[in-house]
Amino acid sequence: MALTGLLNLLVLLLFLAPLSPLPAPRASGQQPRQATESRAAKEDDDVIKLNTRLVNLNIKVMDRSGRNPRGLSREDFLVLEDGIPQDIAYFEPVDAPVNLVLLLDLSGSIGSKLDLVRKAAKKFVESLGRDDRMAIASFTLRFKLVSGFTTDRGLLKDRIDAMRRPGGDTAFYDASWSAFDLLREVKEARKALVILTDGVDSSDIPDEEGSRRSFDQLMERAVEEDVSVYPIYFDTEPEVSDSGYTPRVFARARKQLEALADQTGGTYFKVSRGDDLNGVYARVGEELRTLYSLAYVPKDTRRDGRWRKVSITVNRPGVVGRTRRGYYAK
Repeated sequence: MALTGLLNLLVLLLFLAPLSPLPAPRASGQQPRQATESRAAKEDDDVIKLNTRLVNLNIKVMDRSGRNPRGLSREDFLVLEDGIPQDIAYFEPVDAPVNLVLLLDLSGSIGSKLDLVRKAAKKFVESLGRDDRMAIASFTLRFKLVSGFTTDRGLLKDRIDAMRRPGGDTAFYDASWSAFDLLREVKEARKALVILTDGVDSSDIPDEEGSRRSFDQLMERAVEEDVSVYPIYFDTEPEVSDSGYTPRVFARARKQLEALADQTGGTYFKVSRGDDLNGVYARVGEELRTLYSLAYVPKDTRRDGRWRKVSITVNRPGVVGRTRRGYYAK
């Protein structure tokens, strides 16, 4: 009986002992506070990353003799935005692949030299690096994709051979806009647009149909794109007798092409004869092989729509760098 009484006492004591409070039940889907705070912090980081603008620059460098020095590193470049040094977050040397669009004007007098244009364009294809990707497009009043981006040199040359002169008026501004659309799909930093044209848009000629967009709109687009533009001005002025194509029209076209190159850090070229195209394409190819690319996150993170001036200093004696002039902080 004594043993039985002792066991009953132990059961009673266990029943009367204070129980540890159970955790309050969570509502369905509710996470622990620590996990919730951690996730919120991560979401904040993601928002910051998504809202931070990365400014990409393609930089052309040369020494006093006009040669392109190689072997530069990230530490050799100083980037200034509105005079304030920036921290370089990304850097690509000259041997990184280039993604480019070759845009060919096949209207008017240029289209009549189609055989020369084909021959020079195929030599340009051969000058590219093994991993460089090229797309080809032509235009008169309409933009036509000849070949999408590819590293297949044989395919590119076959597509060039298949080009025909379509005729018609010229929509240079719209065609350049479409070329920017192509390049926007490319995620890599090293991007270029090479344009062979006389630069005259038919919208600037009385009684002719041309681009829906203006040159000012095209320039605004060029400012926003991370693309170096290399306009090759094919001089057709001596061959055009139409009264609408006055010397003033051609002078304006040349000025516009120079402005495109200057704003984007590219180079403007002028060709007077079809036979000169090979030499110009060779020079363009050489410049493309000497482009450095870098990117930075602006220290001024405000998106106030202001123009931000960008400049480059190269920390090598006698070497200068050239890139696009700036961007709007939108």
